[in-house]
Amino acid sequence: MTKDYLNDVRNLTETLEVDERTITVTRMTGNGEKEVTRDEFIKVWVDHSELWGLVDYDEITVMTIMVDEIKEAITELAGHSWDLKYIRKIKNMEKANEHSA
Repeated sequence: MTKDYLNDVRNLTETLEVDERTITVTRMTGNGEKEVTRDEFIKVWVDHSELWGLVDYDEITVMTIMVDEIKEAITELAGHSWDLKYIRKIKNMEKANEHSA
C-alpha cells in the first residue's frame, strides 16, 4: 500500500462516519445498482466464496483452519478493493464538482 493511499483512506474516515460510507455495486446484486457499506461488501465476498464445499470431513480440523485463513485473506482483499472503489468515487465526485462550478 502506498503512503498516499493510506492518507486518503485516513482522511476519508475522519470526515465521515464509517457506517455512512458507501460505494455503488452492480455485479453483486444481480438486479441493478445498489449502495453498500464496506462491511456489506466484504460479507458478500466472504459468504460467496463457498469454501466449505472443499472441506473433506475426514480432515475437518485442519481444513477448518485453512478455510479460516482463506476467509481472512478474502476479507483483506475485499476491504482493499472497497477502499480503492470508495477513493475513486470521492475523486470522481470532486472532479464533477469542479466542472460544475
